[in-house]
Amino acid sequence: FGNKATMSGGISHNYLKDLGVAATLSTSRFLAMDTKKEDNSLYYGTALGAGEVLFNGPFSQVDIYVNAAVDDSTHIVIPVTYDREATELNTIRFVNKHEEEIIEGGGLTRESPAGISVEMDLSIKENAVMELIFNEQLGDVIRGQGRGNIRILVPRGEDFQMFGDYTIEKGDYLFTFWNVINKDFSVKKGGTIAWNGDPFEAKIKLEAEYKNLTVTPLNFIKEYITPGSNLEAEAYKRTDVELTLLLEGELLKPDINFDIKFPSLTSQLQTFTDGKLRLLKGDQNELNRQVFGLIVIGQFFPSDFSSGNVLGNTAGNTLSEFLSNQFSLLVNNLFS
Repeated sequence: FGNKATMSGGISHNYLKDLGVAATLSTSRFLAMDTKKEDNSLYYGTALGAGEVLFNGPFSQVDIYVNAAVDDSTHIVIPVTYDREATELNTIRFVNKHEEEIIEGGGLTRESPAGISVEMDLSIKENAVMELIFNEQLGDVIRGQGRGNIRILVPRGEDFQMFGDYTIEKGDYLFTFWNVINKDFSVKKGGTIAWNGDPFEAKIKLEAEYKNLTVTPLNFIKEYITPGSNLEAEAYKRTDVELTLLLEGELLKPDINFDIKFPSLTSQLQTFTDGKLRLLKGDQNELNRQVFGLIVIGQFFPSDFSSGNVLGNTAGNTLSEFLSNQFSLLVNNLFS
């Protein structure tokens, strides 16, 4: 991109033997990564940053230390797979396959493994974009911008490790249900992703809100309404509904929950909806059923709709998986 970096330091040697390096690369803006999915199954994308990279040690055991701030024009993609074995971390381990046992002082020791040791301290700025792809085929993607401090370690002969927190400032959860229904949840500020060693064991905690949803509340509280009453006519009118998606737990397999609110209702209708919501908190089946109705058909199901637990407590770890499971239960129940 036409940016510049400055290298200082040099290469050491002993009569052109025992080559080593002691050098520092400094830049105010430079392309640090530009990879595709096929290059790295753990993460890929484009990263630009400012900072320093230090190279030190003999050629057989170079230590690389990166201290940098990652900023605008950065777009990192992390494919989230539920099969740990699908991505082998040892593919990025630097191991000397020809280690030799040597004698020192009469004792048997083993040489230190050869290869590169990488240590990175990264400051993530708000302009950098991070994507979590839960299901690429279904279009199940969380995209966010935020801030954080991440420490990445790839010691010689040891596993890849990550430490630190990433806090979302803004983002969205885009998903496609069977390539027919496209929905967009807005990720609330303050969601976090935290790493404490094993990158597969990261913890996620975020909320995403489905906005601009207006629904008639009649089906939701029909059992409380007297047919032909003024309240029934009022309950026919559309009102704002806030549907919140809650993701919490392990990044590879988070728990998915929901919350429903009626911010614009007043009078007795609000009393009825508040009472029904309290019941739903103790009945995950009914809550799942109503969430499915809101997302897929844009309305609530009546409580007596095809009695007998139309939708069971079959959840999922992504919104697409949740909806697919609920839809299958609904179809099976209707056909039976």
